[in-house]
Amino acid sequence: MDATNYDVRSVIELAGHSARAEGSDDRPLATTCGQSTDESTEPHYRVTIGDGFFNPPYRTWRVDILVHGEEADLSVREAPIPIPPPPPLDAPAAPFRRWVAPAATRTVPTRSLEAIRTTWNSDEIWHSPQGNTGCTDGRDSLLEACIGGRYAARDRHCGSDRKVDELWRALLRTVPAPPPGAWSP
Repeated sequence: MDATNYDVRSVIELAGHSARAEGSDDRPLATTCGQSTDESTEPHYRVTIGDGFFNPPYRTWRVDILVHGEEADLSVREAPIPIPPPPPLDAPAAPFRRWVAPAATRTVPTRSLEAIRTTWNSDEIWHSPQGNTGCTDGRDSLLEACIGGRYAARDRHCGSDRKVDELWRALLRTVPAPPPGAWSP
């Protein structure tokens, strides 16, 4: 990935923020891809995507797909972007609470992910120039991939609406809905 362009560097920064914002122990894919020599070369795909600010029920999910030959491990969790709802003010130690988003997991045959793969591989998503990531149309659509130790990412706010819609619909039909997130006690 050529990171000489500011917009491209902004995508990498956004990807790192996305992983930390979920209250999980996951590290950003941008910093872990290709890090270890004994790391599996099997593909890892991650997308943070949702309904948008103006489309009920206002869901935003982070979906991880790790491919292992003819099977794939799915992990789906709420992804509170830009931020999770505030903690209850009457709760003790409210400033020290954190948003926890448990994951729904499943192992599926890769052939069951064909609709996702077809949309994911579209030229509109991956090969159109990376635009200004500061523009937000109310829909999160951050795509990341780590294949053979090489990292790629695209932020498709403000454009690619048709393909982003297709990808979101394919995910809704294919992956399990995540359990709701909540503030830690």
